[in-house]
Amino acid sequence: MKELTIIIPAYKKPKSLKRLLNSIEKFTSRDLTDVIVVFDDGEITELPAFAKGVLCGNQTGAIMAIWKGVLMANSEIVGVLGDDTELITLNTDKIIINETIFDFVSGLNDGIQEGRAHPFMYKDYWLDGYGLPPCYRHYFADTEIYKINHHWNYLSRAKILHHHIYAKNKGLQADILEETTGASHETAKLDGQMHKNRMEWWEANGKPTSIPWSIT
Repeated sequence: MKELTIIIPAYKKPKSLKRLLNSIEKFTSRDLTDVIVVFDDGEITELPAFAKGVLCGNQTGAIMAIWKGVLMANSEIVGVLGDDTELITLNTDKIIINETIFDFVSGLNDGIQEGRAHPFMYKDYWLDGYGLPPCYRHYFADTEIYKINHHWNYLSRAKILHHHIYAKNKGLQADILEETTGASHETAKLDGQMHKNRMEWWEANGKPTSIPWSIT
């Protein structure tokens, strides 16, 4: 059993995904870390031997893809890296493992959001309702996870690049709007509505115990 699982929701960005996986191979340990890539575009592309690829329906949204990875994970700590990110810190996994505390969410340093994205936490804490709400598709989810967690652990030493933002204010630099997802304003509006009634959704659907809802 590994100590950490990195979950990558992937959607039609093969070059970015390859770059991220190369950085995971370089900056993390195979003895400590599992990698699950959840494809949301109907096809599993070729992956390095250390990464497991699975399908999550077809365009079900990043959050449902992440949930499938969380429920498949066989480690105490789980976390998310977008397929437009890149690790740049040696032993990133050791930093996450050593500094993540139960009942806390750990956020990595992309130079702009002070850890409010790229969440890592104990799997049991995620399943208790403190992970990304599965009713979302993409937008507002980072805001929501920050809102519902009073205990946030900013891992400033775990620096990453987030390639759809320009993050130079803390010494990091990434490309601007690289391979954008093309997500719609309609999806953002729906997530904005979900942002207002997350607790109602949890009460109606309950906590998941297996691969949930519309995931196939």
